[in-house]
Amino acid sequence: MTVGQMGRWQIGPLSLTIAHLESEWRVQYREAENNEEVLNDWTVAIPGDPLDEDANISRFLFGRTSDNLEVRPALADRALVVRPVNPLYLPPTERINLFVSSPLWIIASVGQGNTELVDVPIQRPSDTWFGPSTWEGDLCYAARTRARLDLTEIPPRPHRAITGVRIHNKGKQTMLLERLTLPMTHLTLYSDADGMLWTNDLRIAVEDRPSVVELRIKQSGQLGNKTLKRIAEPREAVENHVLQRALHAIFG
Repeated sequence: MTVGQMGRWQIGPLSLTIAHLESEWRVQYREAENNEEVLNDWTVAIPGDPLDEDANISRFLFGRTSDNLEVRPALADRALVVRPVNPLYLPPTERINLFVSSPLWIIASVGQGNTELVDVPIQRPSDTWFGPSTWEGDLCYAARTRARLDLTEIPPRPHRAITGVRIHNKGKQTMLLERLTLPMTHLTLYSDADGMLWTNDLRIAVEDRPSVVELRIKQSGQLGNKTLKRIAEPREAVENHVLQRALHAIFG
């Protein structure tokens, strides 16, 4: 985007405006108050509407600017704790496939070195603390989910990604799936030919040992007969894609 140009991105409820001026980039973003009316919006306009001088504007100053601007989607910058609308129970030896959607972030960067201007959620989830105590745990995001069993029941949203979760109860007791933590920073973002966005599938196995759960991150080059395109790398690398987690770190 050359000096003097301005662009506007409307992605779901997020409106992002970026202006390229001499020696600086200006950025303004806001979330729509009535989200329902814009949930399926995905438009790019260059030139875009001018910045609202009465709203907050972030200015990024450079001795010399490049015309190179990249705006790309990304997954959340923390783990996401999803709580089913209704409690789920998984009897012994049973396996279940769940589909969960999660909100995306947008990253805008400039120049050959990809200097980051913004890294913001399209629709910000609420914060939550997840762990066995106030002393042990992590700051995460919280979301509600209907934990769909049928993929066709999930409405397509341009600002959300879908994660397939397979849970296997190898133990002898019925499991209560009251909360589930998704390691979003370790996942890759993919798109299919229809423009829907996906993450790696997760495989979770719980045995009789009550303290340890195996969480496996599956590489997702295919989804059924669809070929997926890799569009964003994980924020944090995982060497062997198998995580040994304490039970509370997955299910609360």
